[in-house]
Amino acid sequence: GDLISLFDTCLNEAGLAIAPEPKYSNNEAIKVGLLKAGEVNYNAGVVVYAHGSATMLKWAESIVDMNGQFPGDQDVLSYLIRHEHLPVYELPQIYNWRMAQGPNPKAVIIHWVADWGKQHIKKEMILGKI
Repeated sequence: GDLISLFDTCLNEAGLAIAPEPKYSNNEAIKVGLLKAGEVNYNAGVVVYAHGSATMLKWAESIVDMNGQFPGDQDVLSYLIRHEHLPVYELPQIYNWRMAQGPNPKAVIIHWVADWGKQHIKKEMILGKI
């Protein structure tokens, strides 16, 4: 889909826009004790940022400084957003739609997660569909 309107979403205090994890994913993280009620994780599959964003710099530095404390880069960013109360613009889910949620004809960016998603992409490439 058209991504032009996406570029205005990072024109905020943080210079950053990102989609939260889908509700079912955040609920599961709360259920297993990885998040507290009301907290949110963010998905770093699509990140829109302004050049020189202080939040992006903080994230990059924290990935290096805290790399042994988190499973991945998006976990570091989610932690920073929550614990340092960093402002972000939350992208609508259509800009980072997980196919695990089922098809969505309104999705602009589709995120094929996990091994099954990558296998699907590989198959489509072999068949010449993408």
